Amino acid sequence: MADIVSMNNIVKSYDGVKALDGANLTVEQGEVHALIGANGAGKSTLMKILCGELDYDSGKIVYDGKEINPQKYGNMQSFGIILIHQEICSVPELTVAQYMFVGREPTKGFFIDDKQMEKNAVCFLEQIGAEFSPSTKMGDLSLAQQQLVEISKALSFNVKLLILDEPTTALGERETQKVFEIIRSLKNKGVSVIYISHRLEELFIISDRITVMRDGKYIRTLQTSSSEKNELISLLAGHEIKSGKKTASSVPENAEIVLEVQNVSASPLPENVSFSLRKGEILGLAGLVGSGRTETAKSICGIIPKLSGKVFINNKEAKINSPKDAIKNGICYLSEDRNGEGLIPQRSIIGNTVISSLERYEEFFILDDKKMLKDSVELNSKVKTKYSDPHAPISSLSGGNAQKVIIARWLLNDCQIFIFDEPTKGIDVGAKDEIYQNIADIAKSGHSVIVISSETEELLDNCDRILVMWEGKISGELSIENATQERIMKFATGENI
Repeated sequence: MADIVSMNNIVKSYDGVKALDGANLTVEQGEVHALIGANGAGKSTLMKILCGELDYDSGKIVYDGKEINPQKYGNMQSFGIILIHQEICSVPELTVAQYMFVGREPTKGFFIDDKQMEKNAVCFLEQIGAEFSPSTKMGDLSLAQQQLVEISKALSFNVKLLILDEPTTALGERETQKVFEIIRSLKNKGVSVIYISHRLEELFIISDRITVMRDGKYIRTLQTSSSEKNELISLLAGHEIKSGKKTASSVPENAEIVLEVQNVSASPLPENVSFSLRKGEILGLAGLVGSGRTETAKSICGIIPKLSGKVFINNKEAKINSPKDAIKNGICYLSEDRNGEGLIPQRSIIGNTVISSLERYEEFFILDDKKMLKDSVELNSKVKTKYSDPHAPISSLSGGNAQKVIIARWLLNDCQIFIFDEPTKGIDVGAKDEIYQNIADIAKSGHSVIVISSETEELLDNCDRILVMWEGKISGELSIENATQERIMKFATGENI
């Protein structure tokens, strides 16, 4: 089969440091080609070069049979190369149709023809099975729906090569399957897809070949059908990484209950949710997007108001009406929106570590900088945060290391109950394993953990027990010994109700 694009020996340097060092990528027409690598491996840089967003120092790019320099064009959309970024930057006030055709609006005389624009949008939305109106505002759509709009927009450009960067990070199982259906449909029409993901299990479902990058270098291209997950992990990280389902709970049956949630409801979800958490336990919370997992955690922590229900900490009722109340009661919530709700980008690593414990460093209205530095270095060392300067802004860290700083923050605050919401979202394989180890260490030290995750494999590998939610309620409970992906999905879809 003919190649749609071939990138050979691409080199790109910043101030003498090579971001790409002989990178290679060849994608065939009608192929789904996975591109994987740890954060900083050079995937995004290589894709930005292909899309004309960045220039390169040397190498050769052949697209659709012709040697080109994409940077000369600045934007390769008119050539059929479309990149959908991981972080969708839509304009909330625009309608779906306006967003899809911004800068390309059909006109009638001197005026934009809104009816024709919506008609055009419907044509492409129908191709992907979208069930929302083109007049809906982007700000009223879920992340999953916004992802569908981005794909529809790509179709409107007569896409030949679609680049999807972590397309399922914010999606649940049902939405992920929808994206896969669309990719297969595009493939059948001869469209090529470059699929970037940290979720290795997805690659075996959707891709034909896999290219591995590490430290800006090309490592290897493999046929997906003849590859194994452990082989990919070894190529990605350069060392063996823990994987495999947890076979037994490490929590004694008589371990004390540290958290009890009784009939908690909020608007619109959850609805009469009850469960308990034992000391040293890692409790998984599974379910599809919209099942009420995050809302349950936020209602427990006072981030969203409870309509009814009670929360008990160590057998005593806790009045939690705000995040501050939750922290006072030893509960911390680590949001899935790490950048928006967890970090203060302009502050340093030190500042982000101590931000919730400033009162312990204050004396006569002056903060003890030396003690803050000492504690920050000590706690970040404990969770194995990698950084060059503790005074550097948190924005200089990878997603995995930024997550470790947040863990260090709550260890410093001496929280007893950790609620992780999608703890490894946007984090590469090697860093994921380190986050899992941090979670295990937290539990081993006598703290208790709730892990909310859309990745059932993540829950099966790390939890002692798994609760499943469906339509705002707890639909099932599984011991780790009896838990499987199939059983989780049956509860998550209401099949066992």
